[in-house]
Amino acid sequence: MNNLLKKTKELFNNVNRTNESDIKEYLIISDFGNSSIKTESRSIDKYFRIFTPVKSYKGRKLNSIYGDVFNPFKDTLMDYPTIVQYKLGKLGASSWENYNRLISLHISRCPLNCWYCYIEECLKCNCNICTIKNVDCNRNRKNEMYIKEDWFSAKKIVESFIKQRNLDKEKGIFSTNILRVTGGEPFLVPDLLLEILEELKNEKLHKKIFLWTETNLIPLIVQDNNKKLVPDELLNELAKYGNFCVHPCFHGLSQNNFNETTGQTIDNIDFLLNAFKRLLNAGIDIYPSFGSNMSSHKDVECFYNKISEINELLPLRFCLIEYDLDYSPIKWRRKKISNFSKDHEKVYDRFQVIERWNELLRENTGYRYGDIPRHLVPIKKGGKYYELKK
Repeated sequence: MNNLLKKTKELFNNVNRTNESDIKEYLIISDFGNSSIKTESRSIDKYFRIFTPVKSYKGRKLNSIYGDVFNPFKDTLMDYPTIVQYKLGKLGASSWENYNRLISLHISRCPLNCWYCYIEECLKCNCNICTIKNVDCNRNRKNEMYIKEDWFSAKKIVESFIKQRNLDKEKGIFSTNILRVTGGEPFLVPDLLLEILEELKNEKLHKKIFLWTETNLIPLIVQDNNKKLVPDELLNELAKYGNFCVHPCFHGLSQNNFNETTGQTIDNIDFLLNAFKRLLNAGIDIYPSFGSNMSSHKDVECFYNKISEINELLPLRFCLIEYDLDYSPIKWRRKKISNFSKDHEKVYDRFQVIERWNELLRENTGYRYGDIPRHLVPIKKGGKYYELKK
């Protein structure tokens, strides 16, 4: 685990800098080239990727109260739009479809090596830190795919987003309302998140534009008396913004589960849970998840109990994701990495996992998975829990 935390700190230093004008800049993918990442339509800047979350034909659906019938054993809960609509106070004022378009930028580093990641290695690391040693690559794959990375300030990113938003409006597209910082690992650049929120407020757009981000929780781990990579003060500042939320993802429900899926080692799952609680204690609005086909159903009950100890309703905030295993980077790993299947490729029965999660929810909360919108499930605020009316 010390190696993982050391690597995370090195990556943190890798993607943060202050330029000659004393302006903070952050390393992001500036051109996806011909990599696996495809934008749905051409954006004005090559570092933006456009993505539509809710697609019924792909089984990505909202909570059933918004129209479509949601089947947790068949569909994937994809509720970005309704969460953002609710957070911005637009329920009843505009359609959720106005929040079904993410403009994403990708941080170009991640401390984990999850075998099922849809991001290619060349989009989240450089040759010096790449863990894949393969003669077929010859340290030139990044150039062959024309992938580029560069340094950008929060101000530049927000200016580009506003430009994209205005151009979309001219074309009759009124759904460019979400800026998503993804990765890689976004909490390697926590200052960028805060600065984007500040820039949006300065532009008087904080009630119109939402910042969505994710984390694998690793940069938030505190081991013994080690200095916090992401200070509490910064988390407290992020929590002040109503146009912000975090999607924490657990890449494993136990120590062994984490180790087998991420290519990294952690001493105890409690380190991730404590990192998770740092977000909660700061008052940041969170919408957590774990992989339904990457987690053992035997680990579900223990994990559920640990989450319930934090707040008995908190499990209702979770989304169970079925990871798509048909992405080209996964196929490339299978083909190119020696002993890949033996070392990492383990898939679990998602139906057993969802069924057990459902049972635990019904027994303890009276609700089933997907019964109610996640944004209506209360979490700790001001040291007090608010009870959900059934």
